Amino acid sequence: MVHGALIEAGKVEKLTFKQLRTLERIDAKKARDLKVLELTNNAVEAAGRVGQGIFQGTITGPIALILILSATYPAWLPPVEAAAAALANAIANAWKQTAASPAPPPPPLNMFDGGQGNFGVHWDPQLWVSIVESLGGIPTAGGTQWFQTAAERDADYTKNVNNGAVNWYWAFTKVNR
Repeated sequence: MVHGALIEAGKVEKLTFKQLRTLERIDAKKARDLKVLELTNNAVEAAGRVGQGIFQGTITGPIALILILSATYPAWLPPVEAAAAALANAIANAWKQTAASPAPPPPPLNMFDGGQGNFGVHWDPQLWVSIVESLGGIPTAGGTQWFQTAAERDADYTKNVNNGAVNWYWAFTKVNR
C-alpha cells in the first residue's frame, strides 16, 4: 500500500545495484524459509502417518507403545522384561506341547450332536487352530454335547474349560435348544 502511494505520487527512485542485490537476497531468504517451512510441515505429516500405521497394528501397536514408554520412563523396564520373558516361556511351552502331541484330543462321543436334552456345550477348535488348518492342515470339526439339565451342562463345561489336556485345542460355548 505504501509503495503504491509512492508510485502514484511519482516519488519512486531507481535502485542502485547494491540495493537491488540486497532486495534479491532478502527475497531468496524468504523463499528459502518458506521452502523449509513447507518441508517441515510435510515431515510432520509423514511422521504422523507412520505413527498411525505403527499404532494401528495389533502386534506393532503394543510393541511400539512399550518401546516408547520404556525409552521415556525407565521404571517400565522391569515389568516389560518380566512380561516378555513370560510370553517367551508361554510360546515355548505351547510349541513343545503341540509338537509332542500328534493329534488333538477328540471330543466325547457320548451325547454328542443329536443327543437328548436342551442344554449343551458346543466344542469348536480354537481360533489359532482354525488359522493353522486354513494354511494346509486337516480341518477339525466340532460339535455339541447335549445334557438333560443345566447343572450337568455347567459341570461338564467347567471341567472342560479347566482341563489343560483339552482346552489348548478346543473352545467351549454354553448353548440351549
